[in-house]
Amino acid sequence: GNDAWLWLEYRQPQPGSFDSDLPPAAFKGALVHYEDAGWKDTANYSNLLRFNADDLRGLYFGNAPLTAGSRWVDPYSNLAITLDKNVTNGLQVTVAYAPASGVSFNPASSRIAGQGGQVAIDVLAPANLAWTAVSSVSWMTIASGASGTGNGRIILTVSPATTANARWGNVVVGQATTVVTQDGLAGNVSIEPSARDVHATGGAGEISVSTNAPDYAWSFSVNAPWIQSVYFSRLRTTGSGTLRYIVAQNTTTTPRAGTISVGERSFTITQAAGSPQVSQLNWERQVIVDAPMSRLSMDMAVFTSRGESVLYGGGFSGTTFTDTWIWNGTAWSTRTPVHNPGSQSGHAMAYDAARDQVVLFGGFDSSSSSGLSSKTWVWNGVDWTQLRPSTSPTPRANHAMAYNPLSRKILLFGGTSSVGEAGAGDTWEWDGLTWSKKTSLAAPSPRYGATLTFDAARNEMLLFGGGRDLYTGQRPSFYSDTWAWDGSQWRQKASTSNPSPRINARMAYHLELGQIVLIGGYGAKDLATTPPFSYVFDYREETWIWDGSNWSQRFPGKSPEFSYNYGLVYDASHKGFFAHLGDNLHCADRGPRTYALKPGVGAVLLTSYRAEWPATGGSGSVAVTASVPWNATADAWITLTGGASGNGNGTMNYQVSANTSKTSRTGKISLSDKVLVISQAGAP
Repeated sequence: GNDAWLWLEYRQPQPGSFDSDLPPAAFKGALVHYEDAGWKDTANYSNLLRFNADDLRGLYFGNAPLTAGSRWVDPYSNLAITLDKNVTNGLQVTVAYAPASGVSFNPASSRIAGQGGQVAIDVLAPANLAWTAVSSVSWMTIASGASGTGNGRIILTVSPATTANARWGNVVVGQATTVVTQDGLAGNVSIEPSARDVHATGGAGEISVSTNAPDYAWSFSVNAPWIQSVYFSRLRTTGSGTLRYIVAQNTTTTPRAGTISVGERSFTITQAAGSPQVSQLNWERQVIVDAPMSRLSMDMAVFTSRGESVLYGGGFSGTTFTDTWIWNGTAWSTRTPVHNPGSQSGHAMAYDAARDQVVLFGGFDSSSSSGLSSKTWVWNGVDWTQLRPSTSPTPRANHAMAYNPLSRKILLFGGTSSVGEAGAGDTWEWDGLTWSKKTSLAAPSPRYGATLTFDAARNEMLLFGGGRDLYTGQRPSFYSDTWAWDGSQWRQKASTSNPSPRINARMAYHLELGQIVLIGGYGAKDLATTPPFSYVFDYREETWIWDGSNWSQRFPGKSPEFSYNYGLVYDASHKGFFAHLGDNLHCADRGPRTYALKPGVGAVLLTSYRAEWPATGGSGSVAVTASVPWNATADAWITLTGGASGNGNGTMNYQVSANTSKTSRTGKISLSDKVLVISQAGAP
């Protein structure tokens, strides 16, 4: 009588980026949907029953598995469903309804306002029928008339609503049910703070959003393009949380104001006037005629001697690519080598300068029984060649890899060593002939999705971030720690500020800036506190700088859009720092993107960022290129002898005192946001 309906939905594997990622257990059964149009309460009670085995305990469906022989009784009606058979290609259920009890209610259903109160319901029953009434929910209690014989009256006390959506419960007398629906709260939003002043150089901040009901849905909007990357701390803008934002640098001479509207509230940002000299970094989107089609999990490496960068593989929507692309600093072009590494994604690539070739290792490999590769391939600019070293790391994907010019070897760390596994924590080096495993007293914890590069100013390899247990059903971890490899040992680096924990960020050393630049990556939000620890990715559109001691965020006019992963290279022959997005994930404007990072008008640049000195010391100088005022400071054993400050271009002179200790030492000269590293040998 309530227009109830039931249907079965079979899950069959289909080619595509979503179904292809589901475990086989997802296709061993069906979904049973039950809906009663008279209740329409999808917010508080699920009308979806899942009758299939799920060895990941709800990671994909959120309910406990039901096996053959399971029986479900709807607590809000006289319906019962029994699962008789559950096989890969068939499902048999029995649907039964309990017999009518002869009891009815007047009214048949009731509705009450959100503030609560009392509801009277008449019970119509045969004169000799004894009955007892039971409420199905704690917020609706029976004040009087809980039992009787024949006709009677039930008085219900309904508590004030606690949610914005309507809720319902029922009163059961024998096999008869009457439904009581309560209206939800009139939801509202409050924010803290309500305004902020921002310096002309830009900044990032957060707004605390509070709602009077956990299920109150609200929306936000931004009225200024220079207020960017506004994202909520949860998947949906429902309930309380944190709204973060970025304010881009103001290169105009006029102050400006903008607002973020949050529900019925407004958050006002007032930014001070700047000038063109405020700009220190600028990302410029490159106009490209052709480019690699949208993809995830590709990698990219510079081929320094040829003045180009190479991109290989990746996947998208169930397709894994085997194509090779070349970026020459202004345009993309494809290559058709005789050989290639095959269908690869999640692999890593690095330019081996000592042997003038690009090395590719590992990745997800559909041709492998484990689904992972331990193959080593090299690209010579014309063709791919598979090498067969005597020793190799175990098969893995999403590992970090970069070239170390000091050791003339490629360094590899971590990765996932089985599909969905927690992560590897081993360190390897490639010398052009074979791989060798390295040991260290301390090391980053096992992880994948970390990023690794060589810091030419400090002569060390730098590793940041990563994560583990993203798909194991365990609580996932995302990292924001920074580690340095000195050629034999790992040591953790301290920083007063860090990018948020994330995987799949990318960083590379920028030769003109003398700094490491990091972009993108993502962590987690809506992370459940109990198994199966569901979550959603929290993508970042950010630019960070590492100066050897600290991370600091920069606020250019625009950072590259968030993406599942990036290719990031510095091409010395073109003095170009390029980021390639495999797929811009903004739904309204998806597709590949290529950006170039260039110093801004207000950048202060040095001709060199590292100087080596013997124990005897000596005098040196460095040219400064600038259009703004600057000041320099130095460590105690380094004396500034001239050009300690300036306005525009200039030369800074310094004196390095003799080192009487047998231990080498490292100092620095700080100038604006740049650092000249002074490395001095110990006394003989």
